[in-house]
Amino acid sequence: MNESTQVALLKERAPRALDYVYEAYAASLYGIIYRVVGEEGVAEELLKDTFVTIWEKIDAYDSQKYRFFTWIMQIARNQAMDYLRSKKDTQSGEADLVLSNGPTIEMLLKKHDRPLQNLLDNLPPEQGEVIKLVYFAGYSQIEAAKKLNISLETIKTRLRSALIKLRELLHFSL
Repeated sequence: MNESTQVALLKERAPRALDYVYEAYAASLYGIIYRVVGEEGVAEELLKDTFVTIWEKIDAYDSQKYRFFTWIMQIARNQAMDYLRSKKDTQSGEADLVLSNGPTIEMLLKKHDRPLQNLLDNLPPEQGEVIKLVYFAGYSQIEAAKKLNISLETIKTRLRSALIKLRELLHFSL
């Protein structure tokens, strides 16, 4: 089932619509959430919250602005980041300690996602760097632009180019 059909079913509130979306995207969204929070149980709960948010906010989705996967991926990322912020607030800085002393993005990728790391290694370095900051380290596009001292448009261009290249690489490897 393609994305536009999934979105249409969700917007119609079809009974099995969320099941189809879950089957198609749960593993990817779980991976995104887990990489941010680093705890299986928390990631599972946040995944459930992500699908509730998708269901509740589907009418706000605009296919002219975003691909559906990009939109739901951002929801998942936001759920994870909100969790870290709340954890940080309630544990008075413990989250900062965990993040600062935790494994680097590269270490996580090397340990857990060799196939993903292989794909990222095929990207030009500047594209791989932006992908890692935005999708794995939890930076917003604006934050990544500031960190790398480049324009927001350059960030968007690099992300777009990287995602196109990754899609081609995935298609080729299947």
